[in-house]
Amino acid sequence: MTTRAAIVSGITILLGIPAATAGAQNGAHAHILQVVNPEATSVAELGFLRQALGEAGTVAEYAAFAAGGQQRPGDLQAMKTHAGNVLHALDPTRRESGPGLGFGLLNASRNTIEHVRMAADAPDASENLRAHAAHVVSCVRNTLERARRMLEITEGILATESAHEADELSDELNTLGFQLRNGVDANGDRLVTWHEGEGGLYVAQEHMQMLMRREGIG
Repeated sequence: MTTRAAIVSGITILLGIPAATAGAQNGAHAHILQVVNPEATSVAELGFLRQALGEAGTVAEYAAFAAGGQQRPGDLQAMKTHAGNVLHALDPTRRESGPGLGFGLLNASRNTIEHVRMAADAPDASENLRAHAAHVVSCVRNTLERARRMLEITEGILATESAHEADELSDELNTLGFQLRNGVDANGDRLVTWHEGEGGLYVAQEHMQMLMRREGIG
């Protein structure tokens, strides 16, 4: 598991954008490079969106274990164990040990939104950047809402002494874990877009890639 010291060190490195990139960046681009750093050489330097994607993968994996990976049907202790691992990957401040990168999905998502918004608000931000930034923020905000609900569910699983209740909660946890990255077709049009209640981190990543390509970043 990544230690707090390593996290702080990684963020410090991340803020010191590599010299090869620094000469070509402007104010708006500096914030984008904190969200996705194409020159990253370690997990700590990945940028907030890619950290969020990594943590979301861990959350989804252990949510699936909770829903279907019990050693036997009705294994309350197994569901509690997997729910605890989900909780750590969502927010390491609530459970210190567990799998994941050590950043926490909630924290990485909040940092993504903060820096994408700062990029869009920068005086030198282009219309392209502002447009895609809004789409990225919408998708990550959807992810945050799902993650917050997952926090409530994990706490419910950890608190209950009913295997039946834990099993029902685990099913919802698994559904939301899938949606963190994949999103959901909320309006039934067979598309998962950046709109409220739909896109997850994969759609956010797509729009970030379009933004960076059109801005000539990376």
